[in-house]
Amino acid sequence: MIRGNTITNLVGGGWVHAIGLEANTPGVLVTSNTINPLVSPSSDAVAVWFEVNNTYATAKINQNNFNVTITAYGIAVQPTIPGKVRSGAGPLERTGAPPSAAPPR
Repeated sequence: MIRGNTITNLVGGGWVHAIGLEANTPGVLVTSNTINPLVSPSSDAVAVWFEVNNTYATAKINQNNFNVTITAYGIAVQPTIPGKVRSGAGPLERTGAPPSAAPPR
């Protein structure tokens, strides 16, 4: 469980991932966290990042405050994870992004 954290002013040199779930984390719960802002010179700025994690679909991510910019992602899944349905353009998927932030299809 990742719960009750405040992550602020996180600045990356090439990318920034506030919470990285970079191995299998079956049934992980990410809740009641506040993340703002994320600053990266690339478009790779993510509040919750899944990588090399085939159990991402069992995660529960709720009741968080991801105060990220329109160019950042709230939740993103590495596009090469087997069985993942890719809905976004570019190297990351925008999951749960507001329609105004969704990438073109």
